[in-house]
Amino acid sequence: MKAHKIGEYRPNLQSLANMYWGGDCQPAKTNRAGFRYFSCAGHGGYLVDSRYLSESEKKTLEELVPKGKVNLLVQTRDDGEYVLGTDTSHFSDTYRRPKPYRYNPSLGEVRWVEYPIYIGEEDEMWCAIEKITGVRVETMIPTEKHDEIMEDCFERLTRRRGDY
Repeated sequence: MKAHKIGEYRPNLQSLANMYWGGDCQPAKTNRAGFRYFSCAGHGGYLVDSRYLSESEKKTLEELVPKGKVNLLVQTRDDGEYVLGTDTSHFSDTYRRPKPYRYNPSLGEVRWVEYPIYIGEEDEMWCAIEKITGVRVETMIPTEKHDEIMEDCFERLTRRRGDY
């Protein structure tokens, strides 16, 4: 992996979905950047790149939606922070030894940084992501019935958890 500035890092949501839900995942575009819906052989749902959420959306999602994490190997250099590599082993049930990365230590301090990815599983958490962020799958025609199902799902989720 070529080092690039941390602000340019974009997780491969397709690859993460394949690891998390067992492969054969078909992505669906959404009406927001950084959000993808995946329909997979075993399961599916939304994966959300935290960089594309507002602070208020993050705060609300923190209370309801689980997060996966991608660990970034970051080096602080004179001209900014650079991503040297990633560890996505937390997205898979199968243990994978993190890949060793080579770097020049004279360019700056190196550390691992957690990069959160929000996971809205299709069975229930999808409704929290849609309700809080307004995201929708582009190919889906919005209907009153869909919105009614989303609202009902969200109400059940928050009532059961009692923390929203």
